[in-house]
Amino acid sequence: KKRSEEAFRASEERYRLLVELVPDGIIVYSDGVIVFANPRVLELAGTSSLDDLVGKSIFDFVHPEFKEFVARRVQTSAYQTPLPPAEEKFIRLDGSIFDAEVQTRPIIFQGKPANLVLLRDITERKQAEEKLRSSESRLSEAQRLAHLGSFEMTRDLHSNYWSDELYKIFEHDPSQGQTSFFGFLRHVHPEDRATIDALFKQTVKKGIPFQGEFRIIVGGGEVKYLQATGKPILDENGRILKIFGTIADITAQKLIEQALRVSEARYHGL
Repeated sequence: KKRSEEAFRASEERYRLLVELVPDGIIVYSDGVIVFANPRVLELAGTSSLDDLVGKSIFDFVHPEFKEFVARRVQTSAYQTPLPPAEEKFIRLDGSIFDAEVQTRPIIFQGKPANLVLLRDITERKQAEEKLRSSESRLSEAQRLAHLGSFEMTRDLHSNYWSDELYKIFEHDPSQGQTSFFGFLRHVHPEDRATIDALFKQTVKKGIPFQGEFRIIVGGGEVKYLQATGKPILDENGRILKIFGTIADITAQKLIEQALRVSEARYHGL
């Protein structure tokens, strides 16, 4: 009996150390009230005292936008069913907000049904995602205003990426995905096709940047004038990883140039 008690105490000590040292936050709540929190949760909440958390409702720390969502999860769990991971917002004691990934499992704590919640701070990740979305939005708007699309291709000329504006330039449905290089060539005016084919393949073969003007035929036979610029992206050994480029719609510019040439010819013909 003494050995079993010692083994139980040793097991409890190992569990306590694990809970205290784990880098993620761990809280336990029963009947909606916090009954346990590890040091990481105290840090996330902005306190050093358990008294600031234990005995409080979990909803005291849930962001208002997520209270209904969390309430539904608590009801779904009913302290019996594990819940899938979710991303939620919480409020620190000083009123600041942090994002966390939450995993919930039912347990028995001090003889009562409870939920153990693992909290992982993802605030930096969410901020980075928001910055990326904002950057992509600004890039998309800039490309729209400049009638400039961008693309990425593998070294064997398979398309990896088309920007929104490039889809618009080619009048290609984004839901159908990026067109292949050969699909792209089918859009190119027959008189320009061989030149553009050679231009791209030269980049792949020799690893040199390219630039050229060409025409495409879209819709019901409309001709657009485009300018392509691109360069290979190399690895540390100088091998081509991919090709990045831009395509600008210069139709308006070309039509103006043509109109000016016609006007000048008429003038000189007077």
